[in-house]
Amino acid sequence: MANRRFALAGSTVAVLLALAACTSTPASDPLPGGAQSAAPGPTSAPAGTSAPATGVAATPSAPPTPSATTTATAGQSGTVTAVISGLGAHPVLTPGGPAISFAVTVHNGTGNALKDIQPLVAMGHCSCESGGGSPMPPGTLQLLDPGTGHWQSIFYDTEGTGMDYSYVNQISGVGLAAGASETFDYRVALTNRPLPKGAQPVHDGSSIIDVIVQQLPGHTTLSHDVYTPVYVTG
Repeated sequence: MANRRFALAGSTVAVLLALAACTSTPASDPLPGGAQSAAPGPTSAPAGTSAPATGVAATPSAPPTPSATTTATAGQSGTVTAVISGLGAHPVLTPGGPAISFAVTVHNGTGNALKDIQPLVAMGHCSCESGGGSPMPPGTLQLLDPGTGHWQSIFYDTEGTGMDYSYVNQISGVGLAAGASETFDYRVALTNRPLPKGAQPVHDGSSIIDVIVQQLPGHTTLSHDVYTPVYVTG
């Protein structure tokens, strides 16, 4: 081969071999480890990515993108998780309008039984409010009693400018065996109350329904918070 040289006796043979090497096409030099060089090809997108969709209109006043934990699998091993379900693609609340329903499924992925558990449902800040802190407009939150089939009003929790919203009791607490799940059914509506003097009316905007799992009575947080968007019309 042209890229290997062997020492042979006799100057004539050596000259002939040198001439042959000059007129032949050299092969590609081997890369370290035996790999062969290759001509660069078309650049491909990284695995798991895709080109952005086109022709889709953006939703006005879109809320923050839901956190990754909203897609947490209910059976995730070793943790306590919450999953929100039952809402459509564009749930809308209007002061004085109908309620929207949703469910929260809590899963005990730990190896231990848990007691005094509550999913804490809070309505997030709303871009529909112009005042300081921009809390969600006043409303009502109800929980379905599976024993009676009746809706029971519970504390309507809103996220204000402080963190005190996470220290309320919405239920008395339930037990959850290791590996078990329980689903809670809710509905929420906004009330149409007279505005205080000088207050600005609600305008179109967006908010979130936010859920964490706590252990009472100390309100110890057991899960990541999960949230899903809701929209408000004035």
